[in-house]
Amino acid sequence: MNRGLLVVGTDTGVGKTVISTLLLAVLRKRGARVAAFKPVETGCDPDPMDAIMLSEAAGASDPLDVVCPYRFRLPAAPEAAARAEGRTIDPDRLEECFAKLSAGGRFVLVEAAGGAGTPYAPDMLGLDLARLLDLPVLLVARAVLGTVGQTLVALHAVQSVGALCAGIVLSRVPGAVPGPEDPTNVPLIEAHAAPVPVLGVLPRLPEPAPSSIEDLAALIEDHVDVDRILR
Repeated sequence: MNRGLLVVGTDTGVGKTVISTLLLAVLRKRGARVAAFKPVETGCDPDPMDAIMLSEAAGASDPLDVVCPYRFRLPAAPEAAARAEGRTIDPDRLEECFAKLSAGGRFVLVEAAGGAGTPYAPDMLGLDLARLLDLPVLLVARAVLGTVGQTLVALHAVQSVGALCAGIVLSRVPGAVPGPEDPTNVPLIEAHAAPVPVLGVLPRLPEPAPSSIEDLAALIEDHVDVDRILR
């Protein structure tokens, strides 16, 4: 197994946190030692709710300041949110936090903020986390009209920094209704993204979502080829 995985979206609100949470549940069910890392979260009022969710899914054993070292109130790209508070995001601090979380051989699941091209700093985008932390990427996209073009552009961007893309997962986010294009999305992405595989389509989660590790893991294992993501 790799030492970790970076979950990157084609955009914000594509289901990265849900998929990351479910992957952590799978790993814990299988007995792996895991940690969650949300390098930057914006729109915190005041708590970083995504980071807290991920931390709880990983077992909540790490300090929140390490799990999410940069938290900003402005719901904007990390670079803009940091600038609004007179701060900057230091890549060295991100590397230090990752090193603490991965100590002892733990698998670290990292969730980027926003999409692959989201700015973190003047010389850093979301996709650059893959190079900074030396991790393969899982690319998450919405299962909606327009996802083919967005996914392929994001994939090319990730590959442009020399990162390995472990695969692509489509997510049926709340409010998105499948249209006549839906059956064509996966075949078109697969044809143009090869050899990067489309590993599945995650359906909308039931409400309320199950709380047990076993049931959470089953939600993604039933629809996504998790073994190919984590190998």
